[in-house]
Amino acid sequence: MFFHGMSCFSLLSSHNVQLHRAPESVSSEFEAFEVPNMPHRVKITKAQLPGSFVSLPDFDDFRDMIREAESSAYGVVVNSFDELENGCVELYAKAVKKKVWCIEPVSLFNKDHLHKCERGNRASIDVEQCLKWLDSFRPKSVIYACLCSQCRLVALQLIELGLRLEASEHPFIWVVAKGEKISEFEKWLEDEKFEARTEGRWLLISDALCLLIFLLVS
Repeated sequence: MFFHGMSCFSLLSSHNVQLHRAPESVSSEFEAFEVPNMPHRVKITKAQLPGSFVSLPDFDDFRDMIREAESSAYGVVVNSFDELENGCVELYAKAVKKKVWCIEPVSLFNKDHLHKCERGNRASIDVEQCLKWLDSFRPKSVIYACLCSQCRLVALQLIELGLRLEASEHPFIWVVAKGEKISEFEKWLEDEKFEARTEGRWLLISDALCLLIFLLVS
């Protein structure tokens, strides 16, 4: 059995893009191409592709191991539910020729906020510090930028997100998954003096703390 934390829509999209080599149909990073064999029309650009489509010398061998494990698995368990997928469960099962089970949001199993917070990596800042920082701003004025712990952006995508958050002129919490702290992105933060430019109005936290913060302020 193989477990996936993301939706069947995302899994099916990635599978079809890779299988049909859809990005090869366009010449520009910003020219949109259609994702084939989807229940609805979906268009995306090369620049919008997730980090899994970018070759990383220190990670490619691990990806190959994952693909090999997936190919030999009896079936796939997905952290989603049928009503959300709009036909993608059946199409994904057909595409990979395996049984697919949706088990609904796994996070619902833990009822206690602290139990939810303790999943994954330890946070670099505690919840009291974060809430104290939030309380220094007026209500509903802080942007919460989080693309979930399973989302992996390449450095250029992270930089673009950072520039847009800066341009908003609002205070913001930016959640960056541990795997996203790649050297190019960290170098950009330092070289561009991003922290100094946005001093006092941003907070960078790890994905370990993001769920608890969301639960406490929602």
